[in-house]
Amino acid sequence: MSVTNQFWAYLKPKALSVEGVVYSMLSDGNRWERVLGDSRSENVYPGFFCLRPKYKIVNNGADQVLGWFDVTFFVFCHCKRPGDYAEEDAAFDKAEEIAADLYKLLEGDDGKQILFDEDKALSMEPVSWLISDAVYGYEVKLRFALPVNPIL
Repeated sequence: MSVTNQFWAYLKPKALSVEGVVYSMLSDGNRWERVLGDSRSENVYPGFFCLRPKYKIVNNGADQVLGWFDVTFFVFCHCKRPGDYAEEDAAFDKAEEIAADLYKLLEGDDGKQILFDEDKALSMEPVSWLISDAVYGYEVKLRFALPVNPIL
């Protein structure tokens, strides 16, 4: 199994286990075509969309190989009435809640299934997407390691 597949096998079920998430997709590179196409034919909101991660393989000297992943993902919620401030704020709030809940799940695995950087940095930036659907949410960035032993 490739490093990216090991990463996705860990992260996808975590994302789908967060209350309210109905969709979880890994990008084809750094593009949005998959989620754009899926949003035309299925319910993808609230949704989790992860860019394929940049990673670095590190052997920790104890016969354990770790993949350190720079992770960027998006949580989007649909807004039925763009321009209605209360609706937009509700979509942002729900996306922020989902992103924070996922982070808490990951943080619970720190030292068990994954390792966070020492500072456990989490970056969250509000984003809106008004191209095909009116959606509001957060771009989230974090860094963690997963054991990826069988690959090397």
